[in-house]
Amino acid sequence: MPEFSKKGMQNPAVWCIIGSAKIPRRRSARPGRANPPSARKETAMKRILSLFLAFVFVAALGITAYADDYASSVTVSGLSAPADGKIPSTVVTVSAGSLDTVEWFLADDREVALAAGETFKAGHKYAAYIYIDPLPALPWQPLIQGNTLYTEVSDVNASVYDEAGKSIKVTGNFLFNGQLMLQVFVTCPGERRDETAPAPAPEPAPAPAPEPAPAPAPEPKPEPAKVRPDFSDVAPTDWFHDWVYGAVDLGLVNGKGKGDDGRDRFDPNGNMTFAEASKLAACLHQLHSTGKVTLQNGDPWYKSYVDYCASNGILAASSENGGITAADVMSRANEAVTRGEFAWIFAHALPESALAGKNTIPDNAIPDVKSGSGYWVSSVYTLYRAGILNGSDDKGTFHPGDNINRAAVSAICVRMIQTEKRVGAPANLNG
Repeated sequence: MPEFSKKGMQNPAVWCIIGSAKIPRRRSARPGRANPPSARKETAMKRILSLFLAFVFVAALGITAYADDYASSVTVSGLSAPADGKIPSTVVTVSAGSLDTVEWFLADDREVALAAGETFKAGHKYAAYIYIDPLPALPWQPLIQGNTLYTEVSDVNASVYDEAGKSIKVTGNFLFNGQLMLQVFVTCPGERRDETAPAPAPEPAPAPAPEPAPAPAPEPKPEPAKVRPDFSDVAPTDWFHDWVYGAVDLGLVNGKGKGDDGRDRFDPNGNMTFAEASKLAACLHQLHSTGKVTLQNGDPWYKSYVDYCASNGILAASSENGGITAADVMSRANEAVTRGEFAWIFAHALPESALAGKNTIPDNAIPDVKSGSGYWVSSVYTLYRAGILNGSDDKGTFHPGDNINRAAVSAICVRMIQTEKRVGAPANLNG
């Protein structure tokens, strides 16, 4: 902190008089001779002059000592002004004098005194008035009341930092008028939020107009009944008739175009492809999760279903540990899927909790599905135990390397969703 020296008003004239004045010695009278009246008068005048000079000397000493001994060094430290915080502590160290008071004011437009415990606000300007009592060497003398010093020193350098260690703008000056007054201005960083202005009185709200009676809500229009396709190749006597139309009602399967007679065809004996298996797996997952199927075809038509399977963990992320990836399906989209590959895809279409065991089938019980036969073995056993698959004969033979036709897939789709239609395993498979 800078030092401010308050030099006193030394009076050269006074010191000149004191330095040049000669106070004569008293001469002893000659014996038997009295001093003449003129001599007595001269001696009295000299005594009066000596007393006057002594008084002036003492007064001059009082002026010099009082003026020279005011505080010559003032240090202000400990000012801290966070953007939003309590009024900072102010520590003032005075080398010759004593701290009187420290007062804080909000100084945006006019000064408003702050009480202890109030807080600084971002964007507002504050002023600290620091009053310091100087320490005189002698008591105040009436003789020098008219000669009080007024000293102004601008650009006071006081360091103030916020919580982040950044310097905050501080300006001030020293005024001497019986006291030293340090005036420090602090502008808190941040956007100003003027909370001191009184809020305008709210205008009375107009009386609400009567609300018109609400119009009756229109009755919901019934959804048009879905018309079942009349497949020309699905007869009521076929074993798969109910399974095919059950899958149609669930929104899982549809036809394969129209035949020569203009009627819809299902192609129940047609082989299921990788693309079709992925579509069914995606639709099964969405139907189980949300209760309806909203997926639409992409470009090519099966891409949206393959992407859905990849995003929901139905297809493998990589082929390192076996399984079928999205890349596999895209590259083999129109190839017929085997029964083992189909079982792997469908076993991953629903969560494990939806495929809880209905049948107790030991490992390696299925005649043609043994451990180590392929990556799809555990998936086949999952679907057998859930009552979704039961084999093609009374021994429960699966034929994992054969293709699977659309009629068999329809039955599997219905059993995946409607658990009450799941089946038991052949007796020789149950443990």
